[in-house]
Formats: sequence, structure tokens, C-alpha cells
Amino acid sequence: MDTLVGLGSAGCNIVKKFSQHPQYECYYIDSEEREEKNFYQVQKQKSCEEYENNCPPFDDFFDNVTDDVLFIVGGSGAISGLSLRVLEKLRDRNINVLYIQPDLQLLGEFGKKQERLTQQILQQYARSGLFKMLYLISNPSLEKINNVSILNYNNQLNELIVSTIHMLNIFNHTEPIMQTFDELPETARIATIGLVDVKESEQKLFFPLDKIREMRYYYSINREELEKEGDLLSNVKEYIKEASTDKVRASYGIYTSNYEQSYGYVVAFSSEIQNEIFV
Repeated sequence: MDTLVGLGSAGCNIVKKFSQHPQYECYYIDSEEREEKNFYQVQKQKSCEEYENNCPPFDDFFDNVTDDVLFIVGGSGAISGLSLRVLEKLRDRNINVLYIQPDLQLLGEFGKKQERLTQQILQQYARSGLFKMLYLISNPSLEKINNVSILNYNNQLNELIVSTIHMLNIFNHTEPIMQTFDELPETARIATIGLVDVKESEQKLFFPLDKIREMRYYYSINREELEKEGDLLSNVKEYIKEASTDKVRASYGIYTSNYEQSYGYVVAFSSEIQNEIFV
């Protein structure tokens, strides 16, 4: 069973949506009171620095956390200053980090600096190997993919994030009927995810990742379509060839599905720090 740890309102709300699936053990850390089990309420602080300097001990809170952890945090809240402290408590586990970048146009100058600092530090730690992978997701990128209403904005974006990651987790625990995956480059530790239109071969990434080194495509194909669609494999291969360049290695896996509709997903990997700035 994978363990999910949400920090702050954004992280906790995403973890809450994962809790509908029995495959996940969910933990929550926030300054606002919540009703979920495995919840740790921290004292509210004014800045990232105050959260970091006043980090609670988390005595026994993580004792039952399994080896594989996905840590989820948003970049808009000051509580993100606890990120490295929490990750330090989990350092003997296999850690992946999911970072949600807010719409920067909605933040003030202080908020923008805070977000940049959090994102850059997490990327540097990913590059250093402190955790296995850092997945970046941008809310503005999600908006372009999924038409969202004002009232259900966060809920709809979180649904898209959770459904995509959950399907990718299923694929990673399922034997494909055909695949060309290989070992990832050791330094490719910054990534994003996305959707692929199986019919149109159009992909939409959840973050505008630069200097991509590897693209992994996951095709969830209706069983009946696999049996009858003669051009499917050739179309997939053609798309993979087009996605492959001298600098980008593309690979694919094909999985059977009982869903009526076929779906495609992609994970893109980079070895380079994204949006690098001096802070």
C-alpha cells in the first residue's frame, strides 16, 4: 500500500480525494482543523520561515508509514515552509513529491517569491537525490485541459490530478501486453504528467516542462478495440517515432481496459531545473 502525505490545504484536499481508493494510506498536516484520521494540526505561522523554524516534532506520527511515500504540497501557502522538515522525517522511505504550482498572476509579490523559493528548493533536492522524483503540476495548465467552473475550480482540478495519478499507479503495478520501457536516466528526477488523445495523438502536459529527456506513454485500450483495430499498433508506433528526437527518448506501454472508452497518459522527465531563477 502506498502512503500519501498532504501538507497544507492544497495537499490535504488532494490526499482526501485519493482516500476513496483502498490502495492508499492517507496522512494530513495542516494548520486548520480537519476531521480525517491520521491528521496532525500544526500551529499557524505568518511565513515559510516561521513554519520551518517552529516545526513540531511529529512524535510517532509517521511510525506506521510504509516504504513508498507520495508527499503532496501546494506552493501558495506559507505552510509549504514545512516541506523539507517533513521530508526529513520521512528520509528513510522511498519518497516522491508532487508539487502544485498555483496561478502566479493571482499572487502578490511576496507570494510569488515564496512560491519560487519553495519550487526551486524542491527541485534542487530532487536533483541531489534526496527523493526519487519531483512531479510538477501547474494549475493554469490544468485549466487549459479541463473547463472548470468558478464554484468547483479546485475540486475539478484536483479530480483531474487524482484520476490521472491513480491510473498511472495502476499501470505501474500491471503487466502491459506490449511495452518498450527502459530504465530512466539517473539524473532525470524532475517530471510532469499529462493526457494523450488516443485517436488524435495529441498530448496535454500538466506543466510546461522544459528540456525533456524522456517521454513515457501509457495506452489503456478497450479489449474489444484491441481485438478489432488493425491500425492501432502502427498508429502508436508512428506517434512514438515522431515524439522521439536526438534529445528525447520516447517509449510506450499498452494495457487492456474494460472501460468503453480508451485513454492515453504520458509522463515526461527532465534532468534540468525548471524556471531557474536566483532567489
